[in-house]
Amino acid sequence: MKIICPKCYKENEVSISNGTVCVHCQKSLEKYTFKKTLIPGALLVAMGVGISHGYEYYKDSHIVEYQRYPVKIEYALVDKCLTSYNSPMSRISFNKKRDACINAVEQVQEEISYPQFQKNQKAFMEAFSLYAAGFVEK
Repeated sequence: MKIICPKCYKENEVSISNGTVCVHCQKSLEKYTFKKTLIPGALLVAMGVGISHGYEYYKDSHIVEYQRYPVKIEYALVDKCLTSYNSPMSRISFNKKRDACINAVEQVQEEISYPQFQKNQKAFMEAFSLYAAGFVEK
């Protein structure tokens, strides 16, 4: 039987004394050459490259790194934003203001991560105020 070495790729002749046969069809396996296919190896390399490129795409688009603030913090920010006006508002004005506050929280979360928020709340509040003012004017 001829077998090709997977390390040096040279042909070796191996003699089998009891005459090896296929377990399925019972035919002799002598006089055949057996080669290890490289398709699984190439497939693994291709999958690795594809996964690597996919991860880089998602990492660059901030899908992987984006983390929401705790719900209590988000609620407190929206509530504080809504109650910043002491004068009464109509329902339509209140809804617009609420939507502007929610949009401001979403926008500032994309810019300033929660650990950054914890370290420098003043910078966060400045950015939040700018976003809230921008959404209210629209």
